[in-house]
Formats: sequence, C-alpha cells, structure tokens
Amino acid sequence: MTSTKQLDLSDKSTMQFSYGQFLAYDQNEPEPGSLWTDKHISQGFVRRSESLGIGTLVQFGVANVRTFVGTPASVDAYDRVISVPINLPSGILCIEGPEEYPIQRSINVAPGPYRLIAAQSLVSETELSIDIFLEALAETTANSEILKADETLEIFGGLLETGDVAP
Repeated sequence: MTSTKQLDLSDKSTMQFSYGQFLAYDQNEPEPGSLWTDKHISQGFVRRSESLGIGTLVQFGVANVRTFVGTPASVDAYDRVISVPINLPSGILCIEGPEEYPIQRSINVAPGPYRLIAAQSLVSETELSIDIFLEALAETTANSEILKADETLEIFGGLLETGDVAP
C-alpha cells in the first residue's frame, strides 16, 4: 500500500466528534445519519451506499483530519484502520461530527465508487488524529474490511454491510 496525494479540506481540519462517531457522506445525501445497532458498534462502522458512520476510538473530543487520494503506506502507525466502500455520485465527500453544524468540511474527487479508509490514532483521552484515504473502485460491490483492529472492536462472523437511516 502506498499513499499518494494529500487533498485540501474546504473547511477547518479540526473536527468535533461525538457519540463515538463521525460521518462521511456524499454531499447530495439528504439524511447522512445512520442507525447504529450493537453489531455496527462492535465492528466500528455503519454503511449505507452514500453515507458512512465511522466509530471513533473515544466517545467525544476533537480530531485533526487529513485527507488523501490513495492508500496508506502502512497501517502500523495507527490504532484502528477500517476500509468501507462508499458511492460519491456528486464527487463531493463531506466529513463531520454528528453535532457540527453548519460545517462545510469536504473534499472534491471525480464522481463514482470509492473505498474510504479511515485510519485513527489516539493522541489523548479526548483527541484523535484521523487520516482518510480514498481509492477509486471499478464498482460499488466491494466489501468492507478491518485492516487494523484496536482492543474495542469485536468482530463475530462477517461484517454487517448494511445500515438504515437514523430516525
């Protein structure tokens, strides 16, 4: 795996995350929040076609977010690394904490299917470093993968590849 080019975020790189998650979604997704089941919490993510909820290493705090096109050179430097497919028909990926509003933090890429790799490192009890890598895919049928698990992830059987819109 090798990383390629860093992408500039359209808004500040410091994200306020809460409820043990952050969101990554296509700009045109009208309801980016997803319903988390116990299985989603255990595996560290909930996935819908154009919206992802990524579980964080701690429940709330701040994260320095960096974005890249490509894949990480190594997962060893991170505490948790999760790879989840996402479709970006608008070509604009929004990244935000559940209570951040109105944040316009996004990156622009070519429209289409991608593999989003969320690589997290714990900086302190309330601070994370999150690197997000996007790799273009030929189609959206790819499966999610846990590339590096921390001690809080519990994977039993296969990964749950579907989620529902939060009520």
